[in-house]
Amino acid sequence: MDVFVMPFSHNDPGWLQTFEGYFDTKTKFILDNSIEKLMQYKNMTFVWSEISFLSKWWDTASLTQKRSLRRLLSEGRFEILTGGWVMADESSPSIFALTNELVEGISWLKRNLNYKPTAAWSIDPFGHSSSMPYLLKSSGIEGMMVQRLHYAWKHWLAEHKNADFLWNQRWDTTGKHAIHCLNAHYDLYPTKHSCGPMPETCMKFNFRRIPGQENEEHLHYMTPVTNHNILQLADELMGQYRRTASLTKHNVIITGLGDDFQFNEALEWDQQYTNYDKLFQFINNNPQRYNARVQFGTLSQYFKVVKESNTGLSTFQGDFFPYSDTYFPYAPAYWTGYYGTRPFWKKLSREAEDELRKAEILFTFTLNHLRQQNYTSDVQTLAQKFNFIVQARRWVALFQHHDGITGTSPRNTMIDYAEKLFDAIKRSEHIQTLCAKLLVRRHLQTYHSYTTSIGESFANLADKVPLKFPDDGTTKKVVFFNSLGWTKSHLCRILVETPFLSVYGTSGEPITSQINPKLGTTENGDSGIFDGYYELVFVAYLQPLALTTYEIRKVEDRRRTIHPIQNHNLAVSAGVQCRNCGYNLGNVENSYVTLENDEIAAYFDGNNGILKGITRKGEELTAKVNLTYGKYDTGFGSGAYLSRPHVNSRHDLLDNCRNGTGAQLYVVSGPVLQEITVLCKELTISSYVLQQGYPESLSAVYLTNSVKPQGTKYGEFFMSFQTSLETKEKSFYDDGEEPTFYTDTGLAVEKRMKVSRLPYEASIYPVTNYAFIQDEQSETRFSILVDRAHGITSPKSGQLEIIFDRRLPYDDARGMDEGVNDPEDMVSNYVLVLEPFQRVKGDKTWEPSLDVQRASKFLNYQPTAFVYDSEASDNKNMHPRVALFSRQFPSDMFLLNMRTSAGSSRGVPSKRALMLLQNLGHMANVDNSKFLNSDLRVNHYAVATDLTGSPVSDEIVSGSQHSLRTAFIPKGNPYELSSYALHFR
Repeated sequence: MDVFVMPFSHNDPGWLQTFEGYFDTKTKFILDNSIEKLMQYKNMTFVWSEISFLSKWWDTASLTQKRSLRRLLSEGRFEILTGGWVMADESSPSIFALTNELVEGISWLKRNLNYKPTAAWSIDPFGHSSSMPYLLKSSGIEGMMVQRLHYAWKHWLAEHKNADFLWNQRWDTTGKHAIHCLNAHYDLYPTKHSCGPMPETCMKFNFRRIPGQENEEHLHYMTPVTNHNILQLADELMGQYRRTASLTKHNVIITGLGDDFQFNEALEWDQQYTNYDKLFQFINNNPQRYNARVQFGTLSQYFKVVKESNTGLSTFQGDFFPYSDTYFPYAPAYWTGYYGTRPFWKKLSREAEDELRKAEILFTFTLNHLRQQNYTSDVQTLAQKFNFIVQARRWVALFQHHDGITGTSPRNTMIDYAEKLFDAIKRSEHIQTLCAKLLVRRHLQTYHSYTTSIGESFANLADKVPLKFPDDGTTKKVVFFNSLGWTKSHLCRILVETPFLSVYGTSGEPITSQINPKLGTTENGDSGIFDGYYELVFVAYLQPLALTTYEIRKVEDRRRTIHPIQNHNLAVSAGVQCRNCGYNLGNVENSYVTLENDEIAAYFDGNNGILKGITRKGEELTAKVNLTYGKYDTGFGSGAYLSRPHVNSRHDLLDNCRNGTGAQLYVVSGPVLQEITVLCKELTISSYVLQQGYPESLSAVYLTNSVKPQGTKYGEFFMSFQTSLETKEKSFYDDGEEPTFYTDTGLAVEKRMKVSRLPYEASIYPVTNYAFIQDEQSETRFSILVDRAHGITSPKSGQLEIIFDRRLPYDDARGMDEGVNDPEDMVSNYVLVLEPFQRVKGDKTWEPSLDVQRASKFLNYQPTAFVYDSEASDNKNMHPRVALFSRQFPSDMFLLNMRTSAGSSRGVPSKRALMLLQNLGHMANVDNSKFLNSDLRVNHYAVATDLTGSPVSDEIVSGSQHSLRTAFIPKGNPYELSSYALHFR
């Protein structure tokens, strides 16, 4: 039997302390000790994974320490696992965020240590996504280890001796992307739980004894190894190892020696090494008794030996959600609460990702465009800001940590994360503004429809600042940057202080626009129309990957009308009706309100303004969609991690804003959009359909929830969509039928099913971008698109229930030691799509439509708007439209990123960039040209790489000195990510 004992220290980049707090008090000493002690003990090993900490340590490490680390890496005794900036959560981050943290970490390793990890581990995230094995395999990882699986999965894998398996994607029919995965045999990663099935025995083999820390649990069991007890201890240890080996198809095991922030004391290194070395020598020198080879080792050594054993491995498809444990005091406990914990932070992360991605693309294009045009001064100006991009990458990457985006850190740590994300947003916006200024040759400032002009803190992100128009005749030019590779009709909603405005397009053509009243609720709970403020609404038609300019003029002619004036460009006043509003406006008289355009009709209750149904006109498809807003009471057991709602205590959230005649309700109609808004003290609900835009934008209902937490009671807050679709299918578990639904993983889709015999929380799953239910008899599908990660379930046939907020008074005994009750306002945006689908055999029925895939990108990757005063500039040299690419991307190809690589000198950008492309899987087969078009010239070649930029072949994709306009043909199958290293001239 081969046994590898793997010393490790799990370091959270933020949890009970901040990232910097942990580094200063613990992590720095762990890394210092690891170098010193591994150089002293020549047969000892150590593994590490968090590059965020390693890079911070490297910045102040001595030359001797750096040389020693390089030597230990070359010897294979210090192994870096995964290589990501953090050990990321796998339920909430987007694919952009996950690739960003992987690329940033692995690029740092390559640049500073010339090192590439081959093994990965994920021992602390709360469940495991099917996207992660794909990303790891595509990054050059050959084997991975996971830890936190549902206790039933642990039992099943052990019973069938499938701890080692090949993890493949459902859509991969060739096995190309399958990766060797090891499920850690026992529940948790500390030594107490990892050497074997008996924790009391395993605690004997944690030899840490630090003066002043005598209260540690294992000290009640542990005795140092002596000549008198070595036989007994060796027998006990080998007994645990043999029990573990009995769970495998081979005779190789790996067991961890470590815990959270362990090995921070130099004395512990001596204690662990000395005692284990004695045991190893004794066991290895007694082959007749033990027949084993026991040694310190690393994860890559384990995978190498298992591979050499030629053991046949079973193949697994799917994911490991939800995670459930059976620890005191709640058993079993389902870790499904964190999918919806702290929605403000989850949304803030998406906004930071969006801004970073736009900054990356603009920076790469602008820098190389200026280089090729020989604008030396401008190149220097922009290149000096490269550190802004690097720091923004790292702040966004840091938050993907499994105690960051999950919301499972105490509030003080979460505030620190938020400040870092807000700094990333400001840095990214600065880069975007500078690039746009250099491209259109104007002094620009970024306009925020969601934040202050500069922003004092992360908590101000929900505020809107009006665009001001002075009386001196100054007009505003608004420059939109569309970072998507497709044309987009974008709804612009701009807060203004005058209704007398007109909008003009790139060529000076008049643009249909609409003036809405500004509706909302003040901090003291007063609801209604904000006096002196208006909302200018129009649809901008934006070219792919381009800067497009619109003009807004203040108009002296103050004639107003509900209907457009022929040959007059003044913005049209929207028609407004209300119920229970107290204003002298038309009343909402009907029991139902219909919002419609040529593509769809949406029906709302005339008393409370809530959605009741949707019709898709072209296909004559109608479905009831009864939307309700509710809250489940919560008590002991529900916390940041766990969900244990009292499902029989269902409350209607609109009850507290109804009077005898119904809610305060507004219906706004105009040539750009029709909208219905419900105002309550703590909750504002707005739904609209567009009258202008491309057909894919007209085929959806748009929904926004604004939650003010002041006075909001504790509970699990949900939206429930009860449709007329029949969505039960044969159960996975017995001969009955269960409600079935589908959630995306960022890359693909997983089929979910409610389990009626289990509690409500057991059937909550994470959704990254969209979820849907479908009726296979009527071939009808209903989809919900989200702007951040949520938890979602289907309690009944035809129902989707989505958790949009959680406020919890208690801790759930999983380590955070406080409840969750954040005061930040929360704005959530959703897109609802009713559509037909065609039944086909196999998993293709699970695939989303291309419209939903693209609509999800439109929702999460919004254009940036830059504003400048047109009278303050010389318009003659202004570029009204600047296209980065001269033709749009194929409709099923998403430009995930185009990030400039760091140069050889610190803080200096190179002439290389990594381009990541996502091939969107979907039901329809779309024949697209795979040519990308840009006038940027590449130097000699653009080579195919893995996701982190390492070449995977010598295939020449672009010929010498060819531009991307004619020469670049990306390749990839549905759902795959393709990556290319671009070398610019």
